[in-house]
Amino acid sequence: TNRSCITKDTRVVSISLDPTLCDPHSHTALRMKRYGEQLSSFTIFAFGDTNDVWSLSKETHVHIVARGRRKVTALFSLYRALKKHLREHPSDVLSVQDSYFLGVLGFFIALKYNLALHIEVHGFEKQTMLRAWCAGFVLSSAHGLRTVSTRLKDELIQRWNVPEGRIEVVPMYVSVPRGVEAPRSVSRAEQLLTVSR
Repeated sequence: TNRSCITKDTRVVSISLDPTLCDPHSHTALRMKRYGEQLSSFTIFAFGDTNDVWSLSKETHVHIVARGRRKVTALFSLYRALKKHLREHPSDVLSVQDSYFLGVLGFFIALKYNLALHIEVHGFEKQTMLRAWCAGFVLSSAHGLRTVSTRLKDELIQRWNVPEGRIEVVPMYVSVPRGVEAPRSVSRAEQLLTVSR
C-alpha cells in the first residue's frame, strides 16, 4: 500500500496550530469540514482554553485540548488525548502542522499506532538549536511533506536533505469572485496588497 495515497477510505488525524478551530463556525472549521467530506474520517486536535469536542459533520470531528500554563503540560495532555482517540478509532494518517515539538510528538504517535506521518511546512520561524534538531529529525522521518511554495520545497531539499519525491507543493490562494471591486472610498494610490506570514 502506498502510505502517501489519500482516498475516500482514508482515516486522518490532524494536529493543528490554528486557534480559530476553537470556533466551530470559523472559516477554518468550515474548510476542515469540506476536507473531511473527502475522507472516511477526519479528526482534528487543536489547543484551546478548555477541553472540548464537537462534530462538524459525520466525518469531521474537532478535539480541543486545554493548553494550560506550560507547553510541556499541553504536550502531555495532547499525547494522552491522541492515545485515547487512536485506541478507540484506528486511523491511517497523522498530519501535523509543525516540524518542531508537535512534529516529534507526532513521530512517536505515528510509530506507536503504525500511521503514515505527514508534516505541513509553512516556514521555519524561531529557529534555535533544539528546534533545528527537532525539524531535522521530523523532516527526515516523515512519509510525506506538504509546503506552500517552491522556495520552501527547495529549502527542504537543500538544507534538510528531504528527497524531492516526498514533498508536495500546495500553494495557498484566495478565490476572488469576478466583478469584485475595491471600495469607492479608497483611491488607487492608497491600495496595497500584501501576502505575508
